[in-house]
Amino acid sequence: MKTKMPSLNAGSMADIAFLLLVFFLLVTTISSDKGILKILPSQDGEAARIPDQNVLEIQLNEAGNYLVEGSPMKEDSIRHILRLFYTNGGVWSEEIPLVNFPVRRALDEDRLRGETDNDTAFALQTFGSFRRMPGSAVIMFTFDEHVSYNDYVHTLDMVDGVVNGLRDELCLRKLGISYRQLQPSIPEQLALIRAAQQVFPQCLAEQELQP
Repeated sequence: MKTKMPSLNAGSMADIAFLLLVFFLLVTTISSDKGILKILPSQDGEAARIPDQNVLEIQLNEAGNYLVEGSPMKEDSIRHILRLFYTNGGVWSEEIPLVNFPVRRALDEDRLRGETDNDTAFALQTFGSFRRMPGSAVIMFTFDEHVSYNDYVHTLDMVDGVVNGLRDELCLRKLGISYRQLQPSIPEQLALIRAAQQVFPQCLAEQELQP
């Protein structure tokens, strides 16, 4: 007597295949690029119309060495250059500006015309009359595709350290507390954080060097 082979249920096989697919999707790790989000310059040609003095170029090569405007430079000198970039022309009163950096301008005319936004108005109320950096001012950080992640992050920290240091000095002088002590979870202090950022905005943009 022949033994009858049991037939396979096509519906059950489809269910098993579906479950295996779901399992694969849940347990498989798909690698993805990770990084620190920064605002990149516009790709529509706007960057081409930015005055040269408003752009500070910092380049990091594979060996971890810096070029600033094409010239080799050590970190201490870069920090000094960054402070000049943020304060050129005077923050509180007009000073003779250096020609190679953005020049701050007074906000008095904007205020008289009612052209200051709420954040700027609050900054003026909190810190007094200050001179604003041009909106096109940018620190362009370019890096080699083979640069180490540690060197990349260290460079961002260096730039952030300079601007946050200026904000610290501002808040200590005007508020009696450093910028980095302010708590963004407290609404009143978040407003002060934003006000300090109006005086010393983060101007960093970045891009990878193309081979």
